[in-house]
Amino acid sequence: MGKYIPSAITLSVYNSTATEFGVTWQTEEIGSPILEYTSPDDTDFQNAVRVSGEWSPGTESVKNCAVIRGLAPGESCLYRVGDESGTRSDKAIFRAPMHDPKKLTFLIVTDTQDERHWGKFLKIASDDAMKSFPDAELTVHTGDIVQEGGNAMMWREMLGRSEEFFRSYPMALISGNHDYWYGYLHGYDAVTEKHVHIDLPHKDTRHGIYYSFDVGPVHFTMLSSGDSMETDGHGLLPEQLEWAINDISSTDKRWKIVAVHNPMYSPGKYGCVDPIFGVAMSLREQLNEVFVKYGVDLVLCGHDHVYAKTFPIDPTGMPITNYRYFVSEIHGVTAKIAVDPEGPIHLESGCAGNQNRRVISDIAPEFAAAFDAMSDMTEAAAAYSAVEICGDTMRVTYREIDCRTGRCVKQNAFGIMKNK
Repeated sequence: MGKYIPSAITLSVYNSTATEFGVTWQTEEIGSPILEYTSPDDTDFQNAVRVSGEWSPGTESVKNCAVIRGLAPGESCLYRVGDESGTRSDKAIFRAPMHDPKKLTFLIVTDTQDERHWGKFLKIASDDAMKSFPDAELTVHTGDIVQEGGNAMMWREMLGRSEEFFRSYPMALISGNHDYWYGYLHGYDAVTEKHVHIDLPHKDTRHGIYYSFDVGPVHFTMLSSGDSMETDGHGLLPEQLEWAINDISSTDKRWKIVAVHNPMYSPGKYGCVDPIFGVAMSLREQLNEVFVKYGVDLVLCGHDHVYAKTFPIDPTGMPITNYRYFVSEIHGVTAKIAVDPEGPIHLESGCAGNQNRRVISDIAPEFAAAFDAMSDMTEAAAAYSAVEICGDTMRVTYREIDCRTGRCVKQNAFGIMKNK
């Protein structure tokens, strides 16, 4: 039964209301996939719901998937996957989001690719995140889980080493360049969709996925910069851009957060070095006015593997350096809390893999002007951010964890307060 042993198991937000959850796993051969889920006290799965899964071609493997449905807000769920022949994975427990209309805590990781240590860096960062922010309800991953999107072994090792993290928190994943640049794909396409199960009706997923969902007071818009493969580096295709505008403009949620892998603003090479900053510049032209017009609060990105936090950005793409703020303390860190900013703040959360990078040393003043804070990644560290929303206040904490000692070696924080 070894050919049906589940590997690379992920738990993802499946539908737009984040009330259903997709489970995906890989096997060596086509079988009869099954998902079982029940209450945590039913440890022998005697009363479990049994769902026949679906299979489709994966990357050097077979993708299997099924959906967990019917959970109440905040309900805990024990689940496992396997095959009708008898093979089963280890058990895992997760809790459905509370959907509190005023509160939400979630984690952010990005660029976890780690071809040398097989997920060790992410394991250390995610262990710290789960300990430091036990109330987190989901994880946003802004792309590049693995170095080579078409390499099944890299997915198995990365997801396997951090199995508790990937199976305990519903993940909202977007595609990174290692999921659509041809040199990383081993001849495959749509590699993101091959490792998560999300309801994506009528979308072309060859170069990435885009979708949206609501959790509590937040509307998340998840974009794919993979369109740049078809626009020759000139941002989003018209179809995705139109979808994004309609999506952001139609929500009535108090908080609006956008995630996209390629940064629009970054002190790394993809944000300020000609000509490879082309995607960033195109996304600015397409989205800056849209984000301000429809009240986007926070933009999450990755790709450059550094820490950066912009000033609020106005519709023309210029930083609002004289924004109103007060100083407070967030988890022991002195932080600026922006008051009713007139544009979104862009956040780049370093990287949770082993490819730490530095801010461009000779960054031009016109690019540097966008940043309220920026810094190199610490050597041998892995990073993540946590967002805590309570009513009209958002608090964002960024942490870098030394992978040799497990200690936090850098922590930054900021916030947003909305009075309007």
